[in-house]
Amino acid sequence: MVPDLTLLGGLSEEFCEEAHHLSEAHAIALHNIVFVLAKGHSPAHNLCFLPDFVCLLLQVVTAEQAFAIAYLTLYESARRGRSSGARRYFPVLHDAEARLVRTFERHLRHNLPAIADTLTSLGVTADRLVSQWFGRVFVGVLPYDLIVRILDCFLCEGEGLFLRAGLALLSTLCDGGRTDALLTSMSPVNVPDQGAFVRAMFEFDLGNEEEEVQQEQPEQPEQRQPAPPPPVQVPTSVPSPSCDPDNVPQAYPSALLTHEQFNQLWRWLPTRCIIMEPVRLYATVADGFSLGRLYSYCAEWSPLLVIVKSAEKNLFGLFLADPLQVRAGRFSGNGETFLFTLSPNATKYGWTQLNRYYTLVEPTQLACGGGCTAGHSGYGFSIDDELHYGVSVRCDTFANEPLNGGCDEFECISLEVLGFREW
Repeated sequence: MVPDLTLLGGLSEEFCEEAHHLSEAHAIALHNIVFVLAKGHSPAHNLCFLPDFVCLLLQVVTAEQAFAIAYLTLYESARRGRSSGARRYFPVLHDAEARLVRTFERHLRHNLPAIADTLTSLGVTADRLVSQWFGRVFVGVLPYDLIVRILDCFLCEGEGLFLRAGLALLSTLCDGGRTDALLTSMSPVNVPDQGAFVRAMFEFDLGNEEEEVQQEQPEQPEQRQPAPPPPVQVPTSVPSPSCDPDNVPQAYPSALLTHEQFNQLWRWLPTRCIIMEPVRLYATVADGFSLGRLYSYCAEWSPLLVIVKSAEKNLFGLFLADPLQVRAGRFSGNGETFLFTLSPNATKYGWTQLNRYYTLVEPTQLACGGGCTAGHSGYGFSIDDELHYGVSVRCDTFANEPLNGGCDEFECISLEVLGFREW
């Protein structure tokens, strides 16, 4: 069961998960995404739209993509108040909703003056419509499939698309004699010709929105552009709102690592991985010591974590960004690839950008990192086709120390490969 998202603060109390008909997997993904994004913003930020927005994204993209879109949308919305170069999506900042109400009122008066007068006579204010419609991303007001179409346009145009949709909705209601619906809690409006509705949205004249915004805001001294926020950590289970979001669940797929070690490793993963479920794909204790079998078991998976326990009881490994596809003599991967040690010390060795010798997948060895310094030969990490002996020396790709506690060579006594899948 997914905990009440409204407990996180700043979220809409009107959110109704049932309106989205989520699967159990999507319900878990919804909570994980909203939990982390809400924790990463100030309680003063307006995030009432977030649960509905994430639910809509989950209908058309993967959980990983939904997180990335929502994360970037929030970031752009937050910095838009201080930069004219960013696209505004949602009124996240404390003064943004009032500005959105004023903008909607202005465009309503300009494009639909008769309807604006009708609303005034009915006592329906623009701030009420903005809160009910924009704050819920029109969920419960427009047909669900139409909202998904509008969302596609919204991600391209930004906030102005909501203004257009609101004007088109008012026009539809008034043309159909349904102005009384504005006084009550609305059921979804029947829109027989959704294509015509979308076309009507783009017939409204919104003028040069950028110029209007600049006129409203007083001049500010030029400031440096704020740096992007650090990657957020997403829990892999459904924690209660009181849980530490950095903690991974007690049940995790590695038999080699303690919970603390796995928690540390989890913090090093790219953002795209930490909203996914880790699964064990290969373990020498169950599957034997065979590099070929490892390739076979993991061929369709990426990214991957390889964890090695040496005869000296040291724990270390590598994160691979690409699938394990044999390319003799050719390196693959990208800058997400990294080496790490967990014992005796916990250290992540990220890409130095000195070369692109990420991963070498060959029938006789699996290797990672190259461009070794004078006096040393080998790779940042390599292991033979029997998963028995390996070498780890300092390399230019990751500027790592030898992973096996300073020893260049190691004997592998146990090895695991973890993959990631959507909940």
